Amino acid sequence: MAWTIERIVNFPPGRRWGSGYAHLGFHDLAGRQYVADFDANWVGCLGEGDRLRWSAGPTPIPESDLHIDADLKGPGYVTVTPAGRTLVACLAGNSVFDIDLEQKRSSVLINGRALGMKDVGNCEFDLDGNLWLNEVEGGRVWQFSPAGEPLQTLGAAGPGRQVDPVPFEEARFSWIFDLRRGPDGNIYVLDAMNFMVKKLDLERRVVSTVVGTGEPGYSGDGRDALSATLGGDPSEYFGGPWSLSLDEAGNIFVGDTQNHVVRMIDRATNVICTIAGRPDPVPGLRTAPTVTDPFRLNLPRICSMDYWHGRLFVPEWDGDLVVLTRDELGSGAANTRRQ
Repeated sequence: MAWTIERIVNFPPGRRWGSGYAHLGFHDLAGRQYVADFDANWVGCLGEGDRLRWSAGPTPIPESDLHIDADLKGPGYVTVTPAGRTLVACLAGNSVFDIDLEQKRSSVLINGRALGMKDVGNCEFDLDGNLWLNEVEGGRVWQFSPAGEPLQTLGAAGPGRQVDPVPFEEARFSWIFDLRRGPDGNIYVLDAMNFMVKKLDLERRVVSTVVGTGEPGYSGDGRDALSATLGGDPSEYFGGPWSLSLDEAGNIFVGDTQNHVVRMIDRATNVICTIAGRPDPVPGLRTAPTVTDPFRLNLPRICSMDYWHGRLFVPEWDGDLVVLTRDELGSGAANTRRQ
């Protein structure tokens, strides 16, 4: 499988959307695209002509057709439930907001501070409509009912490293940067400071490692993902990989932030490879929109990747968005790099 560059967008310092895509983009099951502006504390949904259909936040967005007042603080992820509810996970606010478009109002669905959570990362729903939410630095995974009631907590015993499978009750993590649902209905967790990806098997109630050895590094391309290492940087506050996504076939994509590359794990073979980026980025350098080679992309800080309909959206924290297109026939210009 090869990947080609469909588009590179250089966003201005204000991080407004533009050229058809949002800086931090997320898609719901219907393909609608959302923007989450972490620094300016607002979220929105894009419509035709890249116009904001609606926005939510403490300050009205003049360009939006509809603005809903919401006390968002550091919104980082947008999730839309099967019932069509728009949920916003706020890291700085330690909360999850429910945006009610029909009533044009917002409410707090989950108050992380009241529950003793250190912080709030991403939230994702399972096939039963329950919500799964991760604490980043807190290193715990929570399950909530659709009404926001706590059902169970994994990792409550504190940080730890586990390579072998363990039951839910014994699970330990260290700095969970992302959490996503796979097409198999299970929840996948980026156990970032353990440099691993974990699978939460909801039926068997078992947590197992699917990517990584538990040690930092940049190795394993062309081999089984369980023998691979993901990047770490002890000088960084967020010192492991930042981003996780899956496609409709169950292939896993890791934004290997400290190695400055995007890596893919093939579901059929469990082989890992690098599909974009280079390990020697230049801080502050924007990738020119004319670049066509995925391995020339300058990606110092990959964050909040999203997959939708054959495209992988790869944001770089300082203002670039790269859209990669999958070429399943392998006829594109890009091939996977092996070490």
